[in-house]
Amino acid sequence: QQNSVEIDSSCGGMGTCGTCRVFVIEGLNYLPQRNEIEAEMAVDRGFDVTERLSCQSYPERNLTIQKPK
Repeated sequence: QQNSVEIDSSCGGMGTCGTCRVFVIEGLNYLPQRNEIEAEMAVDRGFDVTERLSCQSYPERNLTIQKPK
């Protein structure tokens, strides 16, 4: 949202719905490890290492992401 990228989020950024899931194409190393909320969802839903919840991810530098189709 801060960078004018429109990403769905039905839980309001609480990390409980998964609708803000994105694929990190470039810059994955600029993200910290998943927090507890994101890690739990990643395990439950079988996320690949490049799949992240945008509401729970705070990059240190710019990323290239792709929204699921």
